[in-house]
Amino acid sequence: MLKPFPVLVWKKAYDGSEKSIQEIEAKRSTEQHTLFEVGEHSGEFIMWAEAKSNIVKALPDSGYVFDVEVSNNGGRKYFNNLVLQPQRELPYEPNRINPLTGANTGGTITPTLLNGIVGDKSGQPLSSSDVTILFNKVGEGNSISFKFLDTLLKPIDPAKFKLTNWTKLVHGFNMKMSTTAVKYDAAYPIPLVTIPTPYTNANGTRARVAFAYDRIGFGGFRVEANLGLDFAIFEKGDWEVIFWFNKDNPRFTND
Repeated sequence: MLKPFPVLVWKKAYDGSEKSIQEIEAKRSTEQHTLFEVGEHSGEFIMWAEAKSNIVKALPDSGYVFDVEVSNNGGRKYFNNLVLQPQRELPYEPNRINPLTGANTGGTITPTLLNGIVGDKSGQPLSSSDVTILFNKVGEGNSISFKFLDTLLKPIDPAKFKLTNWTKLVHGFNMKMSTTAVKYDAAYPIPLVTIPTPYTNANGTRARVAFAYDRIGFGGFRVEANLGLDFAIFEKGDWEVIFWFNKDNPRFTND
């Protein structure tokens, strides 16, 4: 725990207005730090993201015992036998991974938001349990892709979600849309920091994506359909976020 490691440190504030990965990376640099440290003037306990479980002891290990000395002009005080018990790192959230063992606990990940979508065969509203979300890392680059699959695992054209604000979907760049996916260059982690931006939930803890389309439904009324997810990806890479309609395909055509 006393050995220095290279860690990424923000030197200028990130606010979500950056126009390129290069602009983002110019705001942070690599410095040498111990993986766990106490801020010299703030007293803040800091565990850097680079503290992976292949380096530090993670639960269920008993962890580390340490003492802290606090001092100012008025004197000093000691806090003894504090315990640090890190959990295993998680590549993304939401997930079904046990942070103590790293094993998959089973179950599925479902959307944060789903309304107005009806099944193409049944004509009945779909629920969140009818959509399974998968996170798939396919490379070691800096990108994020979104894909939609029908019940037979065949691609659904993202363009069918025609009301989606693709330019503001994520804080990504160089968007490329095909008939099978939409892809962005992106800096990691996502979100980069815990502050509210146009790309996050209200408190900035998760990125928020929203896909939408409209159609004419029963009785000739316009129906707007929405599909959304709040998520985070902590591990750098080329990631795919896949929405699989596991029960019935969404109806895009008018009634």
